[in-house]
Amino acid sequence: MLEIGRLREAGDLALAPSTTTTVMLAMGDALALVVSQQKRFTAKDFSVFHPGGSLGRRLTPVHEVMRCGDELRIADQGESIRATLQRLRKAGRRTGAILVVNDDGELAGLFTDSDLARLLETHRDEQLDRPLAEVMTRGPLTIRETASLDDAVGLLTDRKISELPVVDVDGCPVGLIDITDVIGLIPNPAA
Repeated sequence: MLEIGRLREAGDLALAPSTTTTVMLAMGDALALVVSQQKRFTAKDFSVFHPGGSLGRRLTPVHEVMRCGDELRIADQGESIRATLQRLRKAGRRTGAILVVNDDGELAGLFTDSDLARLLETHRDEQLDRPLAEVMTRGPLTIRETASLDDAVGLLTDRKISELPVVDVDGCPVGLIDITDVIGLIPNPAA
C-alpha cells in the first residue's frame, strides 16, 4: 500500500475527487517510470510493445520504410544525365532522385527531378550529355538505416527536402526515404 497523505479535494465543495485522482495519476506515472528505468526499458522495447500506435511508428527503424533494391535509381558519377535517365526508366512509381556513386560505390551526390527541371528551365539542355558529377548535389544529407522514422521525418521537415538517402556504415547507398512514403505515418504533433 502506498500512502498519499491527507488531501483536500479542489473546488468550493471539496467533494469531487479531482485532487485525489491527479495525485494517483502522478504516482502511477512515477512508478511506471521507476520500473522502466530499473528494467532498462529502451525506446526499441517500446516500439516492440506498441508497434501500431503513433509512438511506436515514430520509433520504427528507417530500414522498414525505405525504398531499396530495384526501387532505387543508382548511377555512376561519370555517367551522363541523358544516359542515366534512359537506362533507369521504368513504368510505374519511381523515386524522385538518382543516387550518384563514386568508383568505390559510396554515395557521392544526389540528382533530383528538381535538378533536372532547373536545367531545362534555364535552357542548359547541353548539360544532359555531361556527367552527373557536374550537376549533382555533392555530399547530400543522409541517414543510417538503423535511425528512427521520427529522425528521418525530422530531417525531411527541418531541411525542407523531399528525398533522404539511406547509407550503410561505409557510406554506400542502401535505400532512400521519399517524403511521399512517410506522409501520414507520423501524426502532426500540432494537430
